[in-house]
Order: sequence, then structure tokens, then C-alpha cells
Amino acid sequence: MKFTDKFNLILRVLNCTNADIAKSAGIDPSTISRFRSGARIPSPESKHLILCCKGIIRYAKEHNLLEELLQECGLSNHENLPDELILYLIEETEKQQNNSKKRDQITGSFFSDKLNILMNMYAISNIRLARALNVDSSLISRFRNGHRTPLKSNIIMDSLCNYFYKIVKQSEREQELSDIIGEPVSTFQNHDRFINKFEEWFFDKSGKYTSGRIDNFLDKLGDLTLSKIPQLPPLNNIITEDLTRDDSKEYFGLDGFRRAIIKFLSTVVTSDSPKTLKLYSDQNMNWLTADIEFLQKWASLMSSVLSRRIPIKIIHNITRNIDEMLAGIEKWLPLYMSGAIEGFYRKSHSDPWFSHTLFVAPEIAAISASVVTGTENSGIYNYCDSFEQIAYYESQIDTLLQSAKPLIKVFKRNNLSEYMLFTGELSKAQGSLKKLSSLLSFATIPSDLLIKILFRSGAEKEKIDSIIDLHSDFVRQFERELKDGIIKEYIALPSVEQVLAGKVCLDLSDLFINTEIFYTPVEFSLHIKHLITLLDDDNYNFIPINKSPYSNIQICVKEGTGAIVKKTYNPTTVFWFSHPLMCSALFEYIEVVGQNNCFLTSEKRDIVKMLNDFIASIDNHQDIFCKE
Repeated sequence: MKFTDKFNLILRVLNCTNADIAKSAGIDPSTISRFRSGARIPSPESKHLILCCKGIIRYAKEHNLLEELLQECGLSNHENLPDELILYLIEETEKQQNNSKKRDQITGSFFSDKLNILMNMYAISNIRLARALNVDSSLISRFRNGHRTPLKSNIIMDSLCNYFYKIVKQSEREQELSDIIGEPVSTFQNHDRFINKFEEWFFDKSGKYTSGRIDNFLDKLGDLTLSKIPQLPPLNNIITEDLTRDDSKEYFGLDGFRRAIIKFLSTVVTSDSPKTLKLYSDQNMNWLTADIEFLQKWASLMSSVLSRRIPIKIIHNITRNIDEMLAGIEKWLPLYMSGAIEGFYRKSHSDPWFSHTLFVAPEIAAISASVVTGTENSGIYNYCDSFEQIAYYESQIDTLLQSAKPLIKVFKRNNLSEYMLFTGELSKAQGSLKKLSSLLSFATIPSDLLIKILFRSGAEKEKIDSIIDLHSDFVRQFERELKDGIIKEYIALPSVEQVLAGKVCLDLSDLFINTEIFYTPVEFSLHIKHLITLLDDDNYNFIPINKSPYSNIQICVKEGTGAIVKKTYNPTTVFWFSHPLMCSALFEYIEVVGQNNCFLTSEKRDIVKMLNDFIASIDNHQDIFCKE
């Protein structure tokens, strides 16, 4: 492990800032920043390093963290502890590594990411896991940082898998782990089979357990446009006289359930003062998908509901795995594109013996059902329109909403101000941020360069002023993220030919602007030069990659908070997901795509050289990147 890695590890163990250590050591915070970024690698005799190590030990003692520091670094407590800490930090030199070693580090990061997910999920500390495996806690730390990876099928790996098997069985959280590793719960019934599958997941470098699922989901999201929504039947063909005269209170079987839904939605559409629709069902979705004629009527009515700007709250029943969760969301994607639907998910597991449905239109109507799972086709579905019954069912579904968590929040052009408030609050949350995109980030372009580009493009002054104001907000959010966490961007660099041909777009999707504005070669070079200056911040990481799977999809995951998937045009739509399964799947997807397509380096000095060479190639009209 290198000096910078060890130094950053120590500050993470102490959970402190650069300023905290600088104050304890009596030195300038900028020195700590240079140590952390690798801009300065001190010698053993460095006065600043000696003071810094004494300050680290002093801070650890004052905050009762000395024992944990010693455990993580593999040190012993004695009077020469500052000297021992110095030796620990500098014992391995920073010689340049060859490409094969860099690739090994990339491979190791897959293992470390997965280990971190599990240890965080089950609240297992380094010390606790080290004791269970009978190893030093510093080894666990190296596993988690990706600087060491256990060999497949060795004693440590076998002990690690068996330990998690024991933890999962004792806590009865088999379903949770099966969702993560992509194996059915039945796998846990056979110990040896589980250990084999678990180890395969740990060492899988392709990301096959999540990448395929996420790829399919993003394909559908990226391909969805308003023009592709099929022609729907007119309302006067649905809301017939027979329907309005129907005063039934009970409907039998799925065909009856569908008639009740048509009546329910028709009543909402024709109501003078509809309120927020509240929908929940853990019933098999074949009531919606199995009958094409009903599906078209349902879609027409739901579109009418949304066109009247009637809000909808849906509680999704997510108790299974990532496949079923994505499949459930996909069915609602065309309606989510409207931006008028809020999605939630239940925190508790559903009843395996009964299927439940509860649709409520406050003060208008309600549908309720509780049937034995598997008997939905012969179940009784109750329809009510009395004030007392509707109020009762509304209180029931409101109770469900209180025990549910947000799953999906959608932002479009018409709620830009709400999106700005949301991203502003998101930037205040603690945690690192990881991004995958095919365009340079809007927040990283200098304001003076942005103004020049907008004026050159012929934009009106009023529009330019509005964009610059919003840009200032995003820059402040970016700076706040850097202050409180780490930003890691995997960005697909265009070819030099694309830059010279003026085919590289400025990313205005954060503003929900679909107008294409292209960089000139000089403008793109200036943006890259500014990125190089940003890399001086030890918390900012820009990883150039040779390609991104989607030109119109961006993914951003905020550690411990949630994930954003942005469809950048036709129409620009932002989806916010907070479910842990979705977040971990998107997190792993970014890692798989980013690291499989990066230029075999994550060292800042190498990246800066690459970016400078890239700029020189633009200036010299030469493309230095090898084409595949």
C-alpha cells in the first residue's frame, strides 16, 4: 500500500478532516491535503511528517481511537509510536507500476467493493471480521481498500464465506443476501453449494450478476420516448353508459377486478375535484398484463388522469430480488415519465399466504381485496363509494405509506426548481459520489468559458443569465460534495477527430435543456485544462474511459443515500432511486463499466499526463489513442 493510501486510511479510521489533524499537529491544512492527494510524498526526516504523525497519535488518544488506529495499521503501543507510524507510512515506495499490476488492482477493487457492501449491510467492523478469520485487522483493511485480494479457494476465503453463511443464517436474512449475489434463497439450504456460489460471486470480474439486469433496464429507459407510446383508445369508447350505470359492490375473478378498475379510474377522470390517487397491490401483475384490451383501456385512463395533473402515489411491493424489482418498475416507466407519480416501497415483507390490493381515490371510490395467493382468478374484489368506507380505506393506505420508503422520484423540466432544491439537499448528505457519463460534467466547466460558449451559440442574454445562475448553484453543490466526501467520475473521452469535427456536446441535461450546443476544439481543450486543475483536490477523481454504454444515460450514485439515473434527452427525465438493492446494483454497474473501459490507470499523475497529451493531440491534429 502506498503512502497516500495509508495516510487516507488513517484519516478514515479517525473519521476526521484535514483541518482536525493540522490543528493537532500544529501545521497548515494544505500540507495534509498534499499528503492525501499524493502531491507531496515526504521523506522519513521530513519535519512536517514528524509533526503530522505526532498530531495523529495525539488526536487518536484524545478521541479514544488509539486502539482502533493501532489495529488498522498493525502497530504496537509503545513510547516510540510516532517513529513506528512514520515507518508504517513510508515502508513501501511509490515506484511506477506496470500495466499488469494496475490491472490486478482493478480486479481487486471488485472484491473490495463487494466485501464493503456486505460488511456495511451486516454492520461488521474490521476488528470483528479479523477475529473471526483469525487474521490481523490490517489485512481486512487492505482487503476493503482493494490493495490485497485473497486467493480463490484458500483457507482465508473459505473462512470468510463460512463466516457470512453463519451470520446470514443466524440473522435470518437469506433473502437479503440472495438479492445481492443473484442466487435463489434455496441455495442456502445446501451449505457447500452456497459456499461455491458465494465465492464465485466474490471473484466474478465481469459483473454478470448485476450488469445484465441493469443493461436491460437502461435499454428500456433510454429507448422510451413520448412518441413511442402507442395509440390509445378514446375515452368515450371506455366510459360507456353501461359503465356509468353499474352500481355493483362486488366483482368476481380477474375479469371482474378489471371491470372494477375501469369503473374506478373512469370515476376519477370524470370527477370535478379529484385528489391524490393512492395505489397498492402485492398481487401478481397478470391482472394488468395478461389482457391486452384491458391494458390499453387502463393506459388510456391513466394517461387521462396524468393529463389532469392528478398526483399518484404507488406503493411497490419489493420483497424479492433485483430482477423482480426492475420488472415491476419497468411496467410503470411510461407513466413515471410524466413526472406526476411518486413511487414507494414497503419496508416489511409481504404475507406469503395472501395477496392484497388497495386502490383509493379520496372522497370518490376505493377497491379492496384480500385473497389467498394463487386464487386471484376466483377472488372477490370489493368496490365502495360511500364516504365512511372510503375514509376507512384511505386511513389504511396512509398507514402503509407511513411505513414505506421512497423508491422513485421523477424530475422533469416543469419541476426544475424542485430538482435544484433536491440536488442541493443531496449535496449536503455525507458520503462519496460516483458517476458514469459520456459527457464532461456541467459543474466542472468554468463560468467564463460557459458564457463564451453560450454567446457564440447565439443564445439570448436572458437565457444566458438564467443558465449562469443555475450553473453557479451546481458549482456550489460540487464544491460542497468535495468538501464532505470524494467524487469519482468515469467519463468517456471522445476521440480527437470528434473534437476537431465539433461533434462533442456541452451537457445541459441538468437544466433539462435539449438544445444541442457543441464545443469548438479550443473550448473543449479549455474545459479539459480546468479539469486538470480540479485534480489538485485530493477528493476529486476523474477517470477517463474509452467508451460508455449509453450516450443518453448518466448514472450517479451517492453512497448511503441513493442513485440518479438521468435520461439526457427526448425527453430529459431524471429518476431518483433510494432502494438499497437498486443503489448497490447501479454502484456495481458503474464500477464494472468504468473499470473495464478505463485506460489501465487510476493514478492522478498518469491521468494528468494523459489529459495533457490529449490536449496536445487536439492542438496538433493528432489522435494518440489507439482505436480498437
